[in-house]
Amino acid sequence: MYDYLLQRKLIISKIKGELALRPLLFPAVISLVLVFLRSFPAALISGILFIILIFRSSDKRHKLMFSISAVLAMYICSIFFMCEKEVQDCYVKDLECQVLKTELKMDGSSRVCLYNDGYGRLIMYGTTEDLFPGETVLVSGSVVKPSPPTNPGEFDYRSYLRSKGISATIYQENVDVIDTGGLMTSAVSGILRASFDVRIRVASLFGDMRPEACSIFMGDTTLLDNETERSFRITGCSHLMAVSGTHFSGFLIAFPFVLGYFGIKKGKAVFIHAVLCVLMGIFTGWSESVTRAAFMSIAAFSSRDHLSGMSMASIAICLTDPYSLMSSGFLMSFSAGLSIRLFGKKMDERLEDKGVPSMIRGLLVPVLSAQMGMIPFMVRNSYRIGLLNLVVCSIASLLAQVACIFFIPSVLLSLLTGPLFMEPVLIILRILFRLLELYAPLALLSPKVDAGMILLILCIVPLVILQARMRLLYRRLFPILLCISLGYLASSFIFTPEASVVFIDVGQGDCCLIISGEKSVLIDGGTTENGPVVSAVLDFYGIDRVDIAIMTHLDEDHMGGIIYLYEEGRIREVLTSCPEEATIPCGGIYQGENIELRENMYLNCIWPLRDSIHDGENEDSVVLLLDRPSCSILFMADAGMESEDQMCQMGLLSDVDILKVAHHGSRYSTGDSFLSEILPEYSVISVGRNNPYGHPTEETLSRLDDISSDVFMTSEDGAVTVEIYGSFYSISPFVK
Repeated sequence: MYDYLLQRKLIISKIKGELALRPLLFPAVISLVLVFLRSFPAALISGILFIILIFRSSDKRHKLMFSISAVLAMYICSIFFMCEKEVQDCYVKDLECQVLKTELKMDGSSRVCLYNDGYGRLIMYGTTEDLFPGETVLVSGSVVKPSPPTNPGEFDYRSYLRSKGISATIYQENVDVIDTGGLMTSAVSGILRASFDVRIRVASLFGDMRPEACSIFMGDTTLLDNETERSFRITGCSHLMAVSGTHFSGFLIAFPFVLGYFGIKKGKAVFIHAVLCVLMGIFTGWSESVTRAAFMSIAAFSSRDHLSGMSMASIAICLTDPYSLMSSGFLMSFSAGLSIRLFGKKMDERLEDKGVPSMIRGLLVPVLSAQMGMIPFMVRNSYRIGLLNLVVCSIASLLAQVACIFFIPSVLLSLLTGPLFMEPVLIILRILFRLLELYAPLALLSPKVDAGMILLILCIVPLVILQARMRLLYRRLFPILLCISLGYLASSFIFTPEASVVFIDVGQGDCCLIISGEKSVLIDGGTTENGPVVSAVLDFYGIDRVDIAIMTHLDEDHMGGIIYLYEEGRIREVLTSCPEEATIPCGGIYQGENIELRENMYLNCIWPLRDSIHDGENEDSVVLLLDRPSCSILFMADAGMESEDQMCQMGLLSDVDILKVAHHGSRYSTGDSFLSEILPEYSVISVGRNNPYGHPTEETLSRLDDISSDVFMTSEDGAVTVEIYGSFYSISPFVK
């Protein structure tokens, strides 16, 4: 016990020593905590407390530390007070707003951040390239609060905007500038416009690789196709498409050698470095990630040590915009920075022992050690992790950094002499994008990360990174944490379902994914516009290509997404009841046939009859039954009462546990006699919110209520997931 208290006392004294040595560290941590709490009272109380501590402190360093903390706390408090607004969807006319930020995009569009006293921060998309920070405008249009994600794997746009303090999106119909903001605004406008013109000129040097170059060097993905973006996302390399500290270290890698050659002292070097960072901003676009990377680069170069540099950068970023501290880019950058500090020195020493030259170590060590800090974000972005993933991501990061090293000299020489000098950068970009394109299908084979695996990683990492004394303290907790994480892992293996059925939310359409072991079946795919939505769900479940897709009939809201996925190469085989009328190669499927999902598990087709096909419309819909002892699910597609009656008369129906309600809950389906035959415990209606057809109708809902069937609707519940086990099943909505 005495040893434990002594060790704790030594640790506390060491922490105090760190804070005294680095007075910016404490306020930086405080600002991070307050931003994550996002609590107005907490920020206010903290500010008042630090003001009291200023007067009670005798040490000058502590006074400085608490003074900066008080300023940050009060500043964060005021920002949250101004920007935290709850809004509802509405139409506004001549809403007076101040322009906070404008981002000009390569596709000709722009993203403008506005501020209004009543609505807080708003984001506005469009072609409003003439709006610049400092101007006051009158905006007319629709204010829309972003919807939360409704499917697994779907991008959470609402949380993304909330992390930036943005309450809603405004879709403008008319914008009028009523105040240009004076000389300062004109100067900023001129700089932004000149910067954008430079970027357009630079991008033109890359020829047919322009979209790829814009995404890597400028963080602008508006020209990039969906499939390429998907390759970056599922391989965990999305961070390479946002200009970060890694990019800046590549851009400025030759700077220390130039300083040494000319003998430039530290004071002048800091100024020159800051000017170069500004020039990099002009070349790469003043997006949020570029601004953050510039702050970090300047702070790291001018500070006396790594931690002080990171603290200085976080304080500067907080003063610029505290919401930036909540962005995934900030978290990734600082996680990578901490990882370099924790692992970089040891890694460099080991490589030096192996005889690796210092120049190569200077490239490898930051990339490899930073990659270790990126693991949590790889998990978050791609849902999967594996040793090969880490290797590929490390190679991709190294290629991106090497491309950044060549970027500035290649661009400058090409602007002066011609495009010949662009070849080194173009070659590296082609290798990088080809690598991720080839690896993307394999990335989906990596094991999916669950809570148990994350806990296990979090248990082991402290044993590696903690210093000796703190490691001794941690070892007391390690057995308990290890048991918990192993328990989670064991439960995930024990309770693996025989089959998972996901009713995907595709708005006013139908789509259902069945996964059993290694087999996957997709029943319908929504409209063509829903193809990317379904694609993201397939990625979430690690499915590169669906084994069998069934177009239940040839309506656009059922077959459009199937056609999209087939043309993208994500479906092996397509079946339908009317193959000769389909626009893609299809096989037929009719009553009496079945699809084997795994041993002793089949998806049975109970309708239509082969000889009764007419035109591929609703009454020719493929009706399927998944029948297990623990759970039976009936998929009715758009079959109407005429088909229901014939199936009842032929004795093709019996009790089921779950019904996929036909035709989005139309009054012309799901009749009384049909329901009395199957008596489902649960019913799932795939339907779009506020659809023009009035689906689901009151008549259908009333009939389902009469048999006491609990109803899930994708318009309200999002995706509905059914997991089938040996002796029971579970059903749950995605939107809680």
